[in-house]
Amino acid sequence: AAYFAPEAIKDKKELLNTEQYLTQNLPPLFIMTANEDFLHDNAIRLDGFLRAKGIKHELHIYGTPDKPRQHVFHCNVRDEIGQQCNKDEIDFFKQYIVK
Repeated sequence: AAYFAPEAIKDKKELLNTEQYLTQNLPPLFIMTANEDFLHDNAIRLDGFLRAKGIKHELHIYGTPDKPRQHVFHCNVRDEIGQQCNKDEIDFFKQYIVK
């Protein structure tokens, strides 16, 4: 549970022992967060864990101090930054679609 906050795994570490399944056999992962997402730091920790394991992935962080974004910002289809996030995710997965 390297990427979970310590308070999130108190007394649950064995239940959350997902690291044993995160191997280079995973398909490529698209990880996204926002600068004011309550899960931002978890995404950063997950990115570090995946890098250390050599697992192919991309981490994208959206929002700026002037245009902050929170959790699930990408669900607002009128938000330009949300639209960009969704486009980035589509483009990421298009790389791996077998034709």
